[in-house]
Order: sequence, then structure tokens, then C-alpha cells
Amino acid sequence: MKKNPVFVLAVVGLDLLFVIFCTFIYSLVGNQIAAHAVLIANQVSPMLAQGQTGLLAKLFQGSLQPLTVKLLVLVGLFFVLLYVGYVVLQGLAWWFSSQVAQSAHSLRKYVVLFAKLNVLWLVLFAFIKLLDVFLGLRYQLIRKFAPSALNVSAPIITVLFVALGIVVFLSYGRLRAREFLKIPFLQGSGLLAMCVILFLVVWAIVDLFSTARFELRLLVQILFLPIFVLIRVYMIRVVNHVRA
Repeated sequence: MKKNPVFVLAVVGLDLLFVIFCTFIYSLVGNQIAAHAVLIANQVSPMLAQGQTGLLAKLFQGSLQPLTVKLLVLVGLFFVLLYVGYVVLQGLAWWFSSQVAQSAHSLRKYVVLFAKLNVLWLVLFAFIKLLDVFLGLRYQLIRKFAPSALNVSAPIITVLFVALGIVVFLSYGRLRAREFLKIPFLQGSGLLAMCVILFLVVWAIVDLFSTARFELRLLVQILFLPIFVLIRVYMIRVVNHVRA
């Protein structure tokens, strides 16, 4: 990494841009998704109180139909924007990381493979996210009648997201879904443990500044971004049998 300081700085800058991009997209579209979900929940609650059935079909009938359609459009728009931004910004970030790791892919080939692979991951992410929205909406409705009810689906959704994140992370070393099972997991397990430990340490440190001013929080996050570059580089080296 000492031989490629410009590439390392480029990855840090791209990661920061991606965080800003996600924040902007969430404020632009994510808040509207949440607002429409609340509106739908408010209209569905009286139906539940009356003991009505077939609520899924009712979402596409009467006054609920335009709200449901707009919610689906917003969710679709959210994922499209997220996909485009992710492929452009993170595709470049991972390519720079692969160059630091001495991978031989050209920029054009890498971004094309990165875009194709992430179509699969986007579909799986969208499925889990829609499941999360559906179960979250169901939980909010249940709380209206049982305020002390536990959200048992939340930890399950979290585990699914974490598992998908690990699979996605390791897949970027070879950029082909069919190559995933060929990854040397016995070697990767040590790397994965190191990544988890590093992540937890960084998260704990960043969390200490969670109540600080925005500028200070942002500065702390920027200072720790190079650690994630290190994790990327060594993961690519391990899965491709490149000596450190």
C-alpha cells in the first residue's frame, strides 16, 4: 500500500462520496418511502380493528391503491439510484483497491463485471429489504393493538443483511458469482475474523463521537476510512492467492 498512496486516497475519497450520495438519496427518496408506509399503515389499522381479511388485496383497491403504487415506484426508484451510484463510486473504489492488491483487471473490464455481479446482489438485497418493510409494517400494526409486542423479525432481518454483506464482500475478490464457492474459505476465515474485529473496534471508536458535532463526527469517520481500504486489499489478495 505504501507504493500506491494516490490509489489509497482515491478509495477513501470515493467511499466518502458514496456516504454523501447515500445520505442524499435517503433524504430525497427514503423519507418519502417511510411517509407513504405510515400513511398506508394508518388506513389499514381500522380494517384490522374491524377484523377484515384479504388486506394484501385491499392495498391495490380504493384509496389505498395510489398510495401502494407510489410506494412501489419510490422503492423501485430508490434501488435504481442506489445501484447506479454504487456501481460508479464503489466500482471505482474496488478497482483502485484491486490495483493496490496487484490484480490484473483493466478498469473497463472490472466495472463491467462489477455491474453484472451486483445485479444479482441487488435483487437479493431488494428482496430482504422488501421483506423488512413488510414485516416492519406488520409490526407497527400489531403494536397498535399490543404495545408491548416484541419485534421478533428484526434480528432475523439483521442476520440476513449481515450474511448477504459477507457474501457480497468476498465475491468482489473474483467478480463472478460462480467463482464464489471456489474461494479458499479456510484462508478467508482468518481474514474475516480480522475484518470483524477491525470493524467492531472502528465502530466502537466512531460511536464514542456519536453525540459530537457533525463536523467532528465526519472527521473521525474520514480518519478511519483507510482501514476499510486495507481490508479490501487483503481480501482480494487472499481470495486470489496473491502473496502479501
